[in-house]
Amino acid sequence: MKIRWKNPFKKQEYQEKENERAGKTTKDQMFYDIKPIDNTGAVYRMIIGQRSNGKTYSVMGRIIRNYFAHGDRGAYIRRYEEDITPKNISSLFNPFLKEI
Repeated sequence: MKIRWKNPFKKQEYQEKENERAGKTTKDQMFYDIKPIDNTGAVYRMIIGQRSNGKTYSVMGRIIRNYFAHGDRGAYIRRYEEDITPKNISSLFNPFLKEI
């Protein structure tokens, strides 16, 4: 049985613009695209993947935009309790302060 796997990583324009503003290079950087998992229509979605590829950034951006546009709520779940501290939560929302 063949399984068709669509690569969920691609360059995202909004991330590239943020990196340009911050003076970072964006060449060869790949970021997680949540559109394929959203297209499944599943009620609950779980993303597992390599570290530091933009999974949290993409999902948090979607949660924040959906909340302000439609009032939809989302959940941020981590494996360990130590991962969710006031310091970590504040840095989690830093990239989205303009939208908030």
